[in-house]
Amino acid sequence: MNRWVTSVNSTTHAKGQLICLPFAGGGASFYRRWNAIVPDTISMFAMQLPGREERMNEPPFERMQELVQAAIEGLVPTLRPPYSLFGHSLGALICYELIHALRQQGHPMPEHLFVSGAMAPQIARTSKPVHELPDNLLIEEIARYGGFAEEILDHPELMELLLPRLRADFALVETYTFQQHAPLPCPITAFAGQSDEYVKPDSAAAWQSQTAAEFQFQSFPGGHFFLNEFASQMLNRIALTIG
Repeated sequence: MNRWVTSVNSTTHAKGQLICLPFAGGGASFYRRWNAIVPDTISMFAMQLPGREERMNEPPFERMQELVQAAIEGLVPTLRPPYSLFGHSLGALICYELIHALRQQGHPMPEHLFVSGAMAPQIARTSKPVHELPDNLLIEEIARYGGFAEEILDHPELMELLLPRLRADFALVETYTFQQHAPLPCPITAFAGQSDEYVKPDSAAAWQSQTAAEFQFQSFPGGHFFLNEFASQMLNRIALTIG
């Protein structure tokens, strides 16, 4: 692998690759924790974006197209069709733009796109931008999402390290401009939290208009980070879909 892509599990029974992209502020280590629960029919990998974990010293991207053009160079050499993409929240939006870039450049298309906790890209964001908020208000906003433990949010030294990439990741979303493309040729499965105050189930179900193939939707109890409790169920559904 390379600095962009890291292996999560080792299996000799894989029927395809699953490449996972992180949520805002997240890194590849989030998906590495799934190595104990991922079915052995899936060869799982995680993308590591600049500005986090072992790439902490690299500046994070703040604009989507710049990130996609850089990421695609790291992604393409690792692709072993059949492969699928998975992204939670920000990761889903990056997946969407990556697939369009792959298609434009003539690279192999994914077999499936799995999106989690993400409204469809064509839906305009109406919430107030947060990436330029003062540190204390930005931390309060991050706490509402529920993705980081309180001991991290209350740790000044850790937050000093995390805030630059969190600001950059929120900027990726909040400066994003949707451009209409032809629907994707691959099927899409959307997962959503039934009580997610940021991504309502109907805005996640709106991903259906972004595919010319089959669309499936499944919701789980919980908020924006429902996948913390239901990762095993999601992975089993993914394994059945791509297996």
